[in-house]
Amino acid sequence: MDLRGDEVYFKKLKDRINSKRIIIIPDIYSSDIQQTIISMAMLMIGARYHSIVFAINNEVPFVALSYEHKISGLLEILNLQECMIDIEQLGNGQLNIEASVNQIEKIVEVNLFPSKAKLKAREIARKCMDNFVRRYSD
Repeated sequence: MDLRGDEVYFKKLKDRINSKRIIIIPDIYSSDIQQTIISMAMLMIGARYHSIVFAINNEVPFVALSYEHKISGLLEILNLQECMIDIEQLGNGQLNIEASVNQIEKIVEVNLFPSKAKLKAREIARKCMDNFVRRYSD
């Protein structure tokens, strides 16, 4: 296991929070299995793009731990930047775990996730597909 990876970070957060209700799911499972698990969650904390997409698709409140542009770009398009924590400094040991836990708790307390995000994401995808079909069907 990569000692600098996001799974290790999640395990540290889980240990710090000390709750048996938190489950860490490795990224070895298929997208169908991941989506099914996430659909039954009360809250999704994820650092992978697809876990956040699956949470949005299933209207599950989430906290996105972002270390690259894909998640931050997605959340900017959906106007959900407040549901994100930048963990880019994780690899060099400069990320403060205590501050991250406090930020996660703040996001969860406010429950910022609007159910309209799923509809907005679908509308964007539909428009993109319509443009694609229109462009190549002429």
